[in-house]
Amino acid sequence: MKARKIVLAMALVFPAMASAHQAGDFFIRGGAALVRPTGNSDNVLGLGSFNVSNNTQLGLTFTYMATDHIGVELLAATPFRHKVGLRSTGNIATVHQLPPTLMAQYYFLDNSEKFQPY
Repeated sequence: MKARKIVLAMALVFPAMASAHQAGDFFIRGGAALVRPTGNSDNVLGLGSFNVSNNTQLGLTFTYMATDHIGVELLAATPFRHKVGLRSTGNIATVHQLPPTLMAQYYFLDNSEKFQPY
């Protein structure tokens, strides 16, 4: 909830900037990053399967525009914390992770458009 308020406040305080971009540009974006584990486990000693909690943290992305339509983005976030446990025993561990993520983006529209889906 606190992270949402911070993001909303930043969006209201900072004016909208032109979104024109071209090959060679770098830009930074900020927002919320969510890690939502979806894996499951087998039954552990007849006590049920493990469950892992979700976690949302502040995320920053750094993008380099390789061409006018192709960008390479690196996600950096504050460390995520997850509780691991069984329903019958409660939490048995807390784990921390910091997953750096590198992504390719394709910008469909002309680089001077105000709305840029990718």
